[in-house]
Amino acid sequence: MVGASYGSWALSRSTLRSPNAVEEVCRLGLFRSAMPFQLLSGFGVIFQDSLSALLAAGNCKARCPTREQVQGAGEHIFAKSTETDRVDLFIGHSWKAGRWEKFFSLCTSLGIQFDVSNASEATTHISS
Repeated sequence: MVGASYGSWALSRSTLRSPNAVEEVCRLGLFRSAMPFQLLSGFGVIFQDSLSALLAAGNCKARCPTREQVQGAGEHIFAKSTETDRVDLFIGHSWKAGRWEKFFSLCTSLGIQFDVSNASEATTHISS
């Protein structure tokens, strides 16, 4: 499982810095996990910092979405994760790195290799 803390905006900074922060995030149901294939789908589109990426990851096909459609896309993504109290790998919300850096870093961490020698036919390999 890969974990992320969704919805931490509902917590104050002082709460997140307290010794009991993890317990509070878990109590509120905001410590969530997702399977690696969910994060890597669409070549990590979820890591792209744009509205179009949110809509794509949230399965919204609208070209000019309404506020409700954007919110629905976010809820769709949230619903794909599960509440947890343990993860194998934690991914934080740092937007300093771009989509591809995050995608390939996660692939490297999980032992996934890509063969892109033929650009029209990229394949994946799991190393043992």
